[in-house]
Amino acid sequence: MFTSSLLDIPRPFIDPITSLVQAVGLFSLAVHRPRCNESLVLCLDSRLRGVHMFEAPELSVATIHQIVCHASTITATSSLVVCSIRMATPIHPDDSRLWSHCKTVLHHAGLLLHDWIVVGHGGLYCPRTLSDEDNPWPHGSTVV
Repeated sequence: MFTSSLLDIPRPFIDPITSLVQAVGLFSLAVHRPRCNESLVLCLDSRLRGVHMFEAPELSVATIHQIVCHASTITATSSLVVCSIRMATPIHPDDSRLWSHCKTVLHHAGLLLHDWIVVGHGGLYCPRTLSDEDNPWPHGSTVV
């Protein structure tokens, strides 16, 4: 059950982003219309407040380094939430491996991959659920 509505948009630098629904609400404001394959990256500070959002190429083993490079220039950034928009079904067989790779690359850069949300034809899911990781959101929302 969601603990907030999509209209509950946190203010940058002020309100913490405490649920998956709030993060999805923010991303829904920035996604290209009509939809296309892309990634959006939300930079969070240590108190889970949004401090920056930027577009990135579709998330892959190669593009995670571009994301780290850009996020590292934002001083207050301690963690990232990535939203991948896919024109096909949201689930790809390599998502579990890509989740692990991205977490490792970000960890070595001194950042945390807070969550990765994949939106595709027919719904959304979080690849962390493939690795049985705990829900990182203080006011968790169940999304499979």
